[in-house]
Amino acid sequence: MPTNSIQPINGDNKKGQLPILLVYVMLLLSAIKLGIQLWGANKGFDIWDEGLYILMLNFFDQYPTEPHNYYSYVMAALIPLKEYGILPLRYLAIGTETLATLFFAYSMHRFFSYRAASAMKKKFPIAPLVLFTFLGAAFLSVYPRAFSYNDFSYFSTLAISGAVMLYFSGVNLLKKYSQLAGLVLLFFIGAILGAQLVVKFSTCILLFAWVLLFIWLFSNQPKRFIIALVLALFAGFASFLYLLFDGYTGFALWLHNLNQGVALLRLLAYEPYYIIVRGYLYVDIVLNGVYFLIPLAIAYIICRALAAKTNNQTTSYLIGYAAGIITWLICSLTIHYGFLAEFHYRFIAVHIFTIIYCGAPVVKQLAQQKQWKWLILIAMIGALPFMALLGSSNTATQTLTRYLASWYVLIALFMGYLFKDNVGAMVKMMAFLIAFCIVNYVAVQVYNPYGLNAPLTEQNISVKGLHYLDGIVLDPATANFFEELKNFTNQSGYKQGGPILALGDLCGAVTAMGGYIPETFWYFSDENAISVEHSRNYSCLHLQNLKLAEHIRLPLIYINSGIHSQVIDCLSDSEVPFPEAYYLEGTIFNPYAQESLAVWAPIHWNLPAE
Repeated sequence: MPTNSIQPINGDNKKGQLPILLVYVMLLLSAIKLGIQLWGANKGFDIWDEGLYILMLNFFDQYPTEPHNYYSYVMAALIPLKEYGILPLRYLAIGTETLATLFFAYSMHRFFSYRAASAMKKKFPIAPLVLFTFLGAAFLSVYPRAFSYNDFSYFSTLAISGAVMLYFSGVNLLKKYSQLAGLVLLFFIGAILGAQLVVKFSTCILLFAWVLLFIWLFSNQPKRFIIALVLALFAGFASFLYLLFDGYTGFALWLHNLNQGVALLRLLAYEPYYIIVRGYLYVDIVLNGVYFLIPLAIAYIICRALAAKTNNQTTSYLIGYAAGIITWLICSLTIHYGFLAEFHYRFIAVHIFTIIYCGAPVVKQLAQQKQWKWLILIAMIGALPFMALLGSSNTATQTLTRYLASWYVLIALFMGYLFKDNVGAMVKMMAFLIAFCIVNYVAVQVYNPYGLNAPLTEQNISVKGLHYLDGIVLDPATANFFEELKNFTNQSGYKQGGPILALGDLCGAVTAMGGYIPETFWYFSDENAISVEHSRNYSCLHLQNLKLAEHIRLPLIYINSGIHSQVIDCLSDSEVPFPEAYYLEGTIFNPYAQESLAVWAPIHWNLPAE
């Protein structure tokens, strides 16, 4: 056996083949999943995040210091459009997610099939395992949303790692021109990394290191050609950045804006250490790790007890796994229901438990065999989802939920070796995870979708005259909200395409009215906000008061809740005298925030002409 191949662990010698029925079942479930996404693509509108994405793409020149703003420049270079609507961006998100996940799963399994022992190729055909990976990862995605910088990072992570592994899987690219094809492939990988640099700096650096480490570990070609591959990688990286900076924005301006963005984050209480702590240490799983120890310990005890009484190792593992999952669910629902039963946490917890439970025997055997390359590769694959965490202001569980495709590759690999001679047992564990994902997908994504006011089944009303929302249908409460907001906005004398100062989480309300929020996406005004948010409010407006005074000149104002006195003072400093220069046009019930939204218009807009 070659030294660079994984040795399967011993099974229970029950011969079996993966039933073709499983392939058809997975294909059917994949079609249903895609059908649900396509059915829901035109349903609902997230007034928070999706509104931000539309602002970013259609008015990116207004937000030079926003951390993710250069994603807009990348989109303008790759998909140049005069206007970015929500529905096309949702279809783009569905398409790229589907293609990237399938490509990544195929590449990974092709690599392991080529590099690992021949038993794997015989026992576990590629198609079912690819479908398993795609199904599991795809069912974890949030309901169809506009393509954003997170989706770009998802695509680049899977496309880059998948392409590298496919190239080193023994695929003879273009046959006799394989070396040239390899250089071209690494060039394009470098170009994607160049785009990722300005979309999310931290993910780019980690992916770059991932690619170089993989080349160093698994390239069996002459050193001269390996150097050529690395040079092609850097050439693609530099070429994309040159075209971007030369055609859309200068490097000096990007660097200046990046520094301004970091300074703004610090003023908003987002110190670098805070982001890292929130991304890595302030993790639900870490803080509540004791709830993992309980089911893991019970599963281990059950496995040991069964193994001592029977030679059926497969049965003991299956029972232990089921006992562990059931015990964890009981703990999460009874001991700490409100926190541990949260959607993202539940998913991450079950999948980490599965990886540890199924992977421990495989990792132990690889360590005993001193298969260090494979251990490093397993760690690299498992680390891919964490590359999106560094620098993210979202919680770790929310971020990881979007990047779990590589974990399904590990789970499939571990299950394949754990039950190499009893495919039926592997199918049972796969079926459990898939069923778990489907039930949660329907329950959470369809009936309680993120960012929406009502289930997808209640989104059926179209409102005319909303910008960027062509073809989108809304639930009755949201439709009424936008209809009233449109009427008040038009009555105020507001001219479409102008600025609207939105105080609160109102990006989507502004975009639907055809306007933009000047200088930054988020302004907060809650009069009951905690002290940190007070300083955040004041700092954000104070930092930009000269810019605000320069081109706002008494804008229309939306206020999602009571306005704090510090924010009023800051508006005055920015030459926006509020409330003395304004009158209340009207108030509307905001079903997203479950509170009133006030529309304030400048008095001089409705004064009679002299």
